Amino acid sequence: MQKVQPSQKTVGIYGFVVLCSIFFFVYLHRVATAALAPDLMQDFSTTATELGVLSSMYFYAYALMQIPAGLLVDSIGSRKTATFFTTITAIGILLFGLAQTLLIASIARLIIGIGVSVIFVATVKILARWFRPDEVSSYFGIFVLVGNLGAIAAAAPLALVTLTIGWRLTFGFLAIIAAIQVGFAWMIIRDAPKEEEQPQPRDTRPQQNHETIEVQPGRPQLLDRFKKIARDRLIAKMAAIVFVTYGTLIAFQGLWGVPYLMQVYQLTKIEASYLITVIAVGFCVGAPLFGYLSDKVFCARKPIVRAGVLLYTLMWIPLALRTANLSKELHFALFFGLGFFHGAIPIAITMIKETVEERTIGLAVGYMNIYPMLGIAIFQPLIGWILDTVDPVKNSDPSSIPALGYATAFQFCLCCLILVSVVSLTLQETFLKPEELS
Repeated sequence: MQKVQPSQKTVGIYGFVVLCSIFFFVYLHRVATAALAPDLMQDFSTTATELGVLSSMYFYAYALMQIPAGLLVDSIGSRKTATFFTTITAIGILLFGLAQTLLIASIARLIIGIGVSVIFVATVKILARWFRPDEVSSYFGIFVLVGNLGAIAAAAPLALVTLTIGWRLTFGFLAIIAAIQVGFAWMIIRDAPKEEEQPQPRDTRPQQNHETIEVQPGRPQLLDRFKKIARDRLIAKMAAIVFVTYGTLIAFQGLWGVPYLMQVYQLTKIEASYLITVIAVGFCVGAPLFGYLSDKVFCARKPIVRAGVLLYTLMWIPLALRTANLSKELHFALFFGLGFFHGAIPIAITMIKETVEERTIGLAVGYMNIYPMLGIAIFQPLIGWILDTVDPVKNSDPSSIPALGYATAFQFCLCCLILVSVVSLTLQETFLKPEELS
């Protein structure tokens, strides 16, 4: 009997599913330090600033790897890149679980950041090669939804597991899972459909009201490509927006949210973790919804991203101005709103993809993805420094930080968000209807 081969589209979907499964754990490790913060501060005797630096090592590595990730994905493909770097991730996870000092834990966190750094870029490249332009935002919404399911798992569920078996053994199991994903990545992911079924290049698209990035024939040099990307005004605006919005969100969700609720509102670790989980739930609802609205209803990117930035900023006002006087119900609504409205902002990556030709997508997305990671890497220790600076008893009890410290840190975040909200008002549209691509 002749073996029936799956359709080309199905093969692409299989690869997308594998990358989604890996991205689930990318996000889990991204925000895991929030649930682990009390244990890490106790086991390694850290101050708030040191804990911020430990957590941020992931993001420094992630940011520094984005240009290499883009080049690797563009040259050797998503399959080889994802397989090799997921192997590195597994090594870093195991080392983190075995770490006995803050230095070793920081190095392990750095290795994890290097390992997971390519998955986002590899997936965007897969989406560009396997799916139609009017499908990309919808699939991308699913992708970030799965990532935020990982963020949900990194909150209360991770806290419960670590309370049961300890955080070190938990990371041992996570290393095994990563090793299994290495095998799936190699066996299932394929870089592109058969040549005759690949989408037509988008080099012939009409010019937009921003500078469209093209690589001139005969000038394929990397420096030329990079200069064109770095000089594009739309990319510069979106870089500023994701630097602040993503930096503030993950600094709160991924590190300081749980200590804030425990120290200011005297919640237990589990109670605080459950409440922080609402941020990821909001994102899981918002990301696919805004992706669908962008692709199918409004057929536009700019108004969706702009609304997401403005409404996300509004959610920070009560946190900044009434830091210690919020009810549990209001916290619930604010946290859901933070995640929900932030779900519109990843469409910025779709906008970037729509400004470049296909062979430059990996480099462009890698360059763009530097900025949210740098945002997190800067905001996490910066907030820790503000907390240590405002805390009058920081030398005697590093876990005792008054509400004033959090209020000061959140007000700083709000000021930064107001600035990028103004930037969002100047965005240009990138969406092209199918007939405009012909």
